Amino acid sequence: MKILGRYLFVSILLLSPLFANVKAYLSQSLILEGDEVSLVIEANGDSVKFPKIKKISKYKIISRSISRSMVLVNGKMEKKLSKKYIFKPRKDLRVPSFDVEVDGEMYKSEPLKLVVKKEIKGKSSPFIFELKVNKNRVYIGEPLITSFIFKQRVDVDLAEANFNAPSFNNFWAKTTQKVPNRVEGDYTIYEINYILYPQKSGTLEIKSGRMDAGILKPKSRDFFSFERVKWKSLYSNSQKIEVKSLPSGVTNFGKFTFKVSVDKKSVDANEPVNLSILIEGEGNVEAIEEFSIDIDNAIVYPDKPKRGEVLDNGENRVSFKQKFALVSDRNFTIPSLEFKYFDSKSHVVKSLKSEPFLINVKPNINYQKMVPKLEKLDNNTSSLKEVVIYKDSSILNNFLYLFGGFLLGIGSILLVNRLSIFNISKSSEEPLFNQIKSSKSDKELLNILLPYTNRTDQMREIIRKLEDNIYSGGSFKIDKKDLLKNLENFLVVKVDERDILK
Repeated sequence: MKILGRYLFVSILLLSPLFANVKAYLSQSLILEGDEVSLVIEANGDSVKFPKIKKISKYKIISRSISRSMVLVNGKMEKKLSKKYIFKPRKDLRVPSFDVEVDGEMYKSEPLKLVVKKEIKGKSSPFIFELKVNKNRVYIGEPLITSFIFKQRVDVDLAEANFNAPSFNNFWAKTTQKVPNRVEGDYTIYEINYILYPQKSGTLEIKSGRMDAGILKPKSRDFFSFERVKWKSLYSNSQKIEVKSLPSGVTNFGKFTFKVSVDKKSVDANEPVNLSILIEGEGNVEAIEEFSIDIDNAIVYPDKPKRGEVLDNGENRVSFKQKFALVSDRNFTIPSLEFKYFDSKSHVVKSLKSEPFLINVKPNINYQKMVPKLEKLDNNTSSLKEVVIYKDSSILNNFLYLFGGFLLGIGSILLVNRLSIFNISKSSEEPLFNQIKSSKSDKELLNILLPYTNRTDQMREIIRKLEDNIYSGGSFKIDKKDLLKNLENFLVVKVDERDILK
């Protein structure tokens, strides 16, 4: 026993220098979940290198601070440095030993133990933070109202509160309108609502949210800082949601109405017909896809859809609007359009269809000498190509000249073609010039210019501004004098001479 005692005494003597100049302690050894706690490491010496601590266990260090002072040790004044590491643990943990260099020698801090207890919620709790959902069994795309509710006891002096939303994995999330604060009993209630749309089937989980509450502390001097706010983190409960799949071929869930209309069924050649699609109801407006219309003998100009939604008595009321302008020089039919959804009440697939519209196109007398023919370029891009048709015998002479020029030489052909293109351009501007000059409104001017949309970027920009004025309440001013002055530049179309020879 004496030998064992000697070895123990020697071990203590050998280990004690490791801790002699370094001391470590926790500001509290027992805390409530969400409270801050500080690890403080102190060292005496002229030169101290503290450890670079980024995490303690799995909890990040949220702030650091250093203080300096002079202390009397064995009748001698020495420098004392202290470094504080603040973190917010949620479970019991062991703070490990850390290396500290003091005046060129290495020392170790003592390991420490921290106990974290869950706060018992009740009438005495200064804060309560919880998550609630309006249902826990839904279909893919079905709106789920999720509420994070923060309760503050009215006698607690709250300096600030910051909400940290969870990452809504596998949900499409949208915030709703702000809910006014209210008082219920001993608590002031703050509510933050989200509309979540599940994106996959199975058991999904809404993770815990976090609320950081800053509580005002009584005035006191702390050699580390003079802050009067003590921060506390509160964590809500999580929630599991059972999500069922929609029937094949259906992506919309809810209750909707579907309306398709046109502003007129009889128009002059090259005058646009405006078609409107309106979907209203309850569901996820973002899941409604853009409509596309393909008509063989008409050019279709689609607008981007406009989507709106509002939370009304726990229901997500939505609207989807999309407009099209259709232009042709002959009769055409707008086909029936279809919208499918999974009905939230009857749980069956419903298909809503519009009626087809037959549009009567009357010949335009302004194009007797030259008739623009509309051609589709491809399935994805619509454009206009002007083919000039003469109604007198001069076209025959032109072709004879071209044929003779081809026999005489390529140079003569190119010269004749250039002159012909110049004459076409000049002659085609005159009736358009008069139409623009006599137009009385933005809508009338838009109808005149629509067939020339794809001529130049300048013409496209003018048409965009006119559409914004008419359909979106825009206030762009179109300078007709400038338009007429630069009309030739706005209508210049580069024609490959090889196309003339074909």
